[in-house]
Amino acid sequence: MKEVAVLLEKANKSLEVADHLAYVTYPMVKEPKLGFTITEHLYNACNNAIDALLFYEYAYKRIENCQNEGFAKKMDIFKRTIAPRYNIDRKQLFIIEDMHSLLSYRKKSQIEFVKKDKVIICNPDFDIRTITMEKIKSYVYESKNFLIKINSMLKPTLR
Repeated sequence: MKEVAVLLEKANKSLEVADHLAYVTYPMVKEPKLGFTITEHLYNACNNAIDALLFYEYAYKRIENCQNEGFAKKMDIFKRTIAPRYNIDRKQLFIIEDMHSLLSYRKKSQIEFVKKDKVIICNPDFDIRTITMEKIKSYVYESKNFLIKINSMLKPTLR
């Protein structure tokens, strides 16, 4: 169970950093590309929380071990088995998948530029994705609610 506590602590730290970047640092520096850093921290927080819950479920032999699986496999198990059991909102799962998609899209893209308060990312086929601070703040809000729910479920069992 120590593994669950470590993963949960990592998730909470990453969320704390993302929240600080979004609501304290960003208003001071007004750098739209800071949104990617915030998204990375939020994604890491949610991913660690998912891993913590998956490990918890595995420890009680409710699921098979999926710690070494990729994001898609873990998310599939999480959506099919765990989310319904704990009444996790599908919107939060969609946000996590959207963050993963955005970050992987950015890695593949070759062009990225700022126009007004938006960051525009283009891949070689000129498919375009846009990210704004409003979207980042919605990520922060949903991620925070997701982690509150995971913490409320797992913290009492770790004592």
